[in-house]
Amino acid sequence: MSRMRDLLKNPLEFYLATAREQGEVACYRPAPEPAFLINHPEFIGHVLASHWTNYSKDTYSNRMFKNAVGDGILTSEGEKWKQARRTMQPYFSRRRVAQLDGMIHKHCQAMLDRWEAEAAAGRPINISREMGLLTLSITMEALFGVTMSGIAATIGAAVDTILDLLEKPRKARFQNGRQAIADAVDEIVSVRDRMAQPPEDLMSAIVEASLKAGPAEQARQGVHEQVFTVLMAGYETTASALIWTWVRLSEHEDLLRMIQSEVTEILGDRPPQSADLGNLRLVRMAFEETLRVNPPAWVIGRKALAPDRLDGHAIPANSVVAVSPYVMHRNPAYWDRAEEFDPFRFESMNSEARPPLCYIPFGAGPRKCLGENLALVEAPLIIANVLQRFVPRLVPGQDVRPQPLFILRPPTTLLMTLQRAQ
Repeated sequence: MSRMRDLLKNPLEFYLATAREQGEVACYRPAPEPAFLINHPEFIGHVLASHWTNYSKDTYSNRMFKNAVGDGILTSEGEKWKQARRTMQPYFSRRRVAQLDGMIHKHCQAMLDRWEAEAAAGRPINISREMGLLTLSITMEALFGVTMSGIAATIGAAVDTILDLLEKPRKARFQNGRQAIADAVDEIVSVRDRMAQPPEDLMSAIVEASLKAGPAEQARQGVHEQVFTVLMAGYETTASALIWTWVRLSEHEDLLRMIQSEVTEILGDRPPQSADLGNLRLVRMAFEETLRVNPPAWVIGRKALAPDRLDGHAIPANSVVAVSPYVMHRNPAYWDRAEEFDPFRFESMNSEARPPLCYIPFGAGPRKCLGENLALVEAPLIIANVLQRFVPRLVPGQDVRPQPLFILRPPTTLLMTLQRAQ
């Protein structure tokens, strides 16, 4: 029972301790059925890639998320998931993502213009709120072709509520948050319906696929589920990773200055573009290191459909298998000084011998995060845009401990001061 209390009280430390004590396949019991924590690249590949069809997403936490967002691409399985993946994947290709440079810059500049008054008055900003509103606005225009800044704050607040109360879905606040997002999705769909020539984007593909799948009411539900899922899972993970990046950089003044100098030297005053990311080496590596230390998707749960074996360990049918990027990214067999924030570990000379699946911020296998390409372009471009005008620094004395909910969330209020870039 004490171990169960430890899991509930501090799941991050519980999983780290379990891996330290038991090794690469660790058994624990959060329920009557055994559960297994996998902490080796080969075994992670087995569960998430080579034998992925034996492992479903029918776990407690995934059911909680499904209750919140419906049966969208993140929670569905079987043919429904395959169809959604085929529909959506082209819209997250590197070619399409590279076309978003100007739009990302536009939204960044709107945010930075708002920051001007705060900087002039010496008032701190809430970096959690700012990154959330920014990534949500980018997501809405990039994937759904709408610019509706008026509802971004409403959606952000509703997502915060839902993620806080995933295990308490009967609470009135949870239901109100869910309804707020449903209303926002209705508004997005309505705006699209009024467009004379809506863009050929992800929204168009979702609508077309949903209409083929069944009658009008079923199609409407399908559109809601997919849009709801992308809004909930898509922007929040990138926002969290960006917030953690600013926190980490605030803790390393020399590194922050080096990155700001790199941005100035490479870009000057011109808008950052995805083609610049190969030269913005420190920006890219800092974000990759943040994804190692504070991976938004901190744990990935699966349920074994049939008995299996991992390195001599029997995995009974119906048992839960947990893969934790948070724990894997701290495995001392692959990461030296794992608790230290050191972007230079992602220099090619330092990372080329590292097994690919010891670094899994986006998961692995057929269900690897669909938004990986978008996140790896969007976030570094946002960092570069910000550092062209401001250097954010964390106000001292704040609690920055991560909150291991459905994602590894930072506090919803984190104040940062703004110094003008030199």
